[in-house]
Amino acid sequence: MPAAKNETWSMDFMYDQLADGCSIHLFNVLDDFNREGLGIEVDFSLPAERGIRRLNQIIK
Repeated sequence: MPAAKNETWSMDFMYDQLADGCSIHLFNVLDDFNREGLGIEVDFSLPAERGIRRLNQIIK
């Protein structure tokens, strides 16, 4: 268990489908200490570069 904020983060990729059949993708980053949502990226396509860019924004 983390003892302080920003000690460890969890990342998860999720997806869902809209009523019209289009898939949406989500990239979530959570702080494991307080379960705070640090960032979310949502789009119809999420290439690795977008995830890396979002992580770099959160780190800054």
